Amino acid sequence: MTKKHIVVALFLLSIVFLSITPQGTHAALINADLTAGTWLVKGIDNGGNRWDGSTLVFEQQTVQGQDFSLSGYFNWVGSGGQFGRENFTGTLFSNQDLKLSGFEIVHPSIGLGLANYFATLAGSGTEIVNGSWSGTAITASNNWSATLAPVPLPAAILLFVPGLVGIGVLANRKRS
Repeated sequence: MTKKHIVVALFLLSIVFLSITPQGTHAALINADLTAGTWLVKGIDNGGNRWDGSTLVFEQQTVQGQDFSLSGYFNWVGSGGQFGRENFTGTLFSNQDLKLSGFEIVHPSIGLGLANYFATLAGSGTEIVNGSWSGTAITASNNWSATLAPVPLPAAILLFVPGLVGIGVLANRKRS
């Protein structure tokens, strides 16, 4: 057996060993990073106000047994002139149900009240669907959703790729 074969065999053995070794009994079952970016919210409340253009940001996502503890905020923009930020805490349960509870309206704001939010994280991990909200000082809704906003490529990458192509072309010319 050559040295190369021994290294490959040891590598494969380590993979097998790691795959059968328990990795912990309290890991969350959901593989989604809600803090990965800004979520674009769409919704309509039972009073007819549209909330499209609002955003949702998860600032913290911490494993709690098989669930995740969450904190973050909504930046609300309503079609009736309502606006403002609502801070929340909540839980993403292992069955992908989401429960958020608003605890503070940050001023300036108009027409907002604290609410409780319920929804489901879709299997893709980039959509929140089947949402509803309710609260004492707001109009309830049975229709909200959110989608993780795409992250734009930085301008530097757009310049880097043509630069690499140029270097490759120059390297080929020097070899000829």
